[in-house]
Amino acid sequence: MLPVGLIGAGEEWDNTWRPAILAQSRLKVSAVYDPIAIRGEAAARDLDVPYVAGARELFARQSLRGILVLDAGWLGSWAAREAARVHRPILVTRGAVAFHDLADFSESEIEDLSLQPDLRQRYSPSTMRLRELTATSLGPVDFVSIQGLAASGSETWPLAELIDWCRFVVQSSIVNLVSEWQETDAAPARLVRLSFRRENAGRPIAAEIRLVSGDSSQANGDARFSAEVRCAAGTVWVRDNHRIAWRTNDDARDEELSDDRSSAHVQLDLFARRLVGAPVPAATLDDIRISVRLAGQALA
Repeated sequence: MLPVGLIGAGEEWDNTWRPAILAQSRLKVSAVYDPIAIRGEAAARDLDVPYVAGARELFARQSLRGILVLDAGWLGSWAAREAARVHRPILVTRGAVAFHDLADFSESEIEDLSLQPDLRQRYSPSTMRLRELTATSLGPVDFVSIQGLAASGSETWPLAELIDWCRFVVQSSIVNLVSEWQETDAAPARLVRLSFRRENAGRPIAAEIRLVSGDSSQANGDARFSAEVRCAAGTVWVRDNHRIAWRTNDDARDEELSDDRSSAHVQLDLFARRLVGAPVPAATLDDIRISVRLAGQALA
């Protein structure tokens, strides 16, 4: 197993990342640092590994192949800059470091940075099953329609993540974006229409994102996202992160995917494979920069 360091056993540690770390067999957490010492010491005892008194000391450990940044706390984007300085690959989870700060890194700052961002919607059980279906029985994507939820005034990253999901599902770059604000009786929403470079039957593949303003704190992760994906031979409905329905002319199914690997588990596996030099389709800092830029254009 590959030894890695861990920074920050934050609020997602118990329910998301700890189970995923224990379930996989490629990575072994060998040292822990946390900006909140008592929390980090508890995680280190739980994993039976040393607790390191400082983040710089953790990054300096030559035995570590990479670092999992789960909650950077007051370290902020310094963690990414330090990773670049010491040439240490890092996986940065959503919320550990503000992704819009990472998107603003200069070219010189990212030259030596190997960073895998936690774009968890890409790797949810529903999305992974959708990718399987579009590669087999349903054929290529023709049109994507998504609805998401974001708190008013905090739309940039939720919209950027939905744009990234579209890019991941279609597997193509975006060549055109049109955005408008809609006032409806149900809820005000931002409507974003995307056109992709890839074409089907001579027509560009298109996507439509409807980002509803609301109290996202009252919705669980599953309730914030749903999608309909029309394909060459059928349609898929992503109900939430663990439920999917699909239909063709010959078949129709509802699938419950609770037993599939979690998004965190998939991302840890991809990170481990990157650490040994394997070419893998993992997210990169460029994905963040592209999606944040497009979200900024849509909200301007």
